[in-house]
Amino acid sequence: MITQQQFREDLFYRLNVCREILLRERREDIPLLVHYFVLRLSAKCKKRIKSCPEEGGHEALVNHDWPGNIRELENFIERCVIFTQGEELKSYSRPAKEDG
Repeated sequence: MITQQQFREDLFYRLNVCREILLRERREDIPLLVHYFVLRLSAKCKKRIKSCPEEGGHEALVNHDWPGNIRELENFIERCVIFTQGEELKSYSRPAKEDG
């Protein structure tokens, strides 16, 4: 499409920086992403959250489909961080299914 001038070459390279990783295909990455987001977002929210529950906590997240992919996971963890008091991210339940 680029050679036929149907798609801008500069836009292609901007979009092709990193191919999207689908969480439903890489569920083993979810605990690592959760840990990363907890650390980054707790710093952003000026909280001292150091850890998240290990027992059963990640299971619900790993089993969720994440139709919004990594952005949905990040938004979910951000909500958890915002509502957490203390140094441990208290239990996070399964993300709510979107209506519709």
